[in-house]
Amino acid sequence: QEAYEEIVAMCSTKGYALADVLQDLTTLVTSMDLPDGVLADLLDGMSNVEHRLAFGTDEKLQTASLVGVYIKARQLMSSRA
Repeated sequence: QEAYEEIVAMCSTKGYALADVLQDLTTLVTSMDLPDGVLADLLDGMSNVEHRLAFGTDEKLQTASLVGVYIKARQLMSSRA
């Protein structure tokens, strides 16, 4: 809930589109030292969000989907520990 609200607030107050946020997150994620499976899952989920945005899906709905991608990645990291 908190991550969703932060992203929505950032997009509305600073004028960012969710696609811009995704682009910056992609750069950040690819520079991190993540296990291959987690990285692949993150990039796949983020690309799905970007694809749906390109076809006009609601940004708030896709923001929630993006948060879900990261929650799933966090769970994968926890299960590997």
